[in-house]
Amino acid sequence: MELKNISWLINGRPIVSNITYRFESKKTYLLMGPNGAGKTSLLNIIAGLQAPTNGDFKWFNDQNWSVANEHNRVFLLQKNERVIQLKAHDIVSMGRFPFRNQESTFASNEKTQEHMSRWKIDQLKDRLYHTLSGGEQQRVHLARIWNQLDSPNRGPKVLLLDEPFTYLDLELQKELISQLETLKDRLPLTIVFVDHNLTNALKIADEILVMKNGFLHVHGSKEHVINSSVLSEVYEIETFTHVWDNQYFISI
Repeated sequence: MELKNISWLINGRPIVSNITYRFESKKTYLLMGPNGAGKTSLLNIIAGLQAPTNGDFKWFNDQNWSVANEHNRVFLLQKNERVIQLKAHDIVSMGRFPFRNQESTFASNEKTQEHMSRWKIDQLKDRLYHTLSGGEQQRVHLARIWNQLDSPNRGPKVLLLDEPFTYLDLELQKELISQLETLKDRLPLTIVFVDHNLTNALKIADEILVMKNGFLHVHGSKEHVINSSVLSEVYEIETFTHVWDNQYFISI
């Protein structure tokens, strides 16, 4: 998947500016940077939720992104504050929608139940989504995502996550890390995510893209990007980076 000179402007104001980057299959990419850097906007452009003002992007086989079908893009957005009058089971079952012409209702329901159990939300199936806690809502959407990724369709897929660790307790944060690593090993999957929980994010990231003021400021491996000099420049505050047992910790 390749972005070429992607820009997005609102009333002439640049939100995302001239981003060119090639994403590879079976890798995890972290978009990081200060608030307002353009991270979520770029994620929405990749998801197809926002058309760029300029630029183009290609699917893995050089197919235009606009014709890459609904089976291959899966995303978790930031928490939606609108009241959603649906039960938890209904939201998880949306993950099977792209396969509605490929499997029976019984098979679809079996998959939905499997992934509700995976994320420990069986007891929530008849609860209205808007009555759930933030952590429960996040688990519902993770179950929906895993339900869609459990796909009969072969070929490259992209998983886009906006702050996936938000609202999750420590046990589920650890489980999410494990599940993402398992997915990447099992599928031809590219993961692109935004998160401010850098301790967890850096555990799973293969490559880092650091954004500032809408631009791609620096990119590369953790060893190249995660250091006090780069982070202090990007966040405009003195930072200190510590590495212990191949894990990165950042303090201010």
